[in-house]
Amino acid sequence: VYEKEHGTLKRIRLSTASTWSLLTGKIISCLSILTISQFLLVAAALLLINPRVYWKMDLIPLILAGDFAAISIGLLIAEASPSERGAAQASTVAAVFLQFITGLYFPLYMLPEPVRSISSLLPFTRIQQSLLSILLAGKGLIDVFGDFLYLVATGLVLQALATYFFSKWSRSV
Repeated sequence: VYEKEHGTLKRIRLSTASTWSLLTGKIISCLSILTISQFLLVAAALLLINPRVYWKMDLIPLILAGDFAAISIGLLIAEASPSERGAAQASTVAAVFLQFITGLYFPLYMLPEPVRSISSLLPFTRIQQSLLSILLAGKGLIDVFGDFLYLVATGLVLQALATYFFSKWSRSV
């Protein structure tokens, strides 16, 4: 969206870099910023609140996989949005809606069956359940490895979709 609004998309399209590598660079950049932010938040929580949880290094690859899937969804939202403001608003609406159907506000068993079925496919539900399994039940990455693979696969599929739509979208600009 930034490139479209600031007129740099045409220059980017003239570069020899593939669309996949351009979007991978965006994902790595966002992932780096998000990882630093999460590290600072976790450090602050551990220092200030000192929650009684099972903090394990197994969380790191799981969190990175969840972030990768989420950022890939963000790329799709950004590509479909006409402006940065539109992308921000769409992301906020999507995030609030997802909080209701991924078990953040209500336990999943309280949701109607069709909503639970949809929720079980969302990467946000998988990451939340896996994080709770590790943090609260003391399980390890091996115990939630299926969810970890699901998050990585979802991120890759969404990045492939973002690449496809970016190619189509960038030609129309």
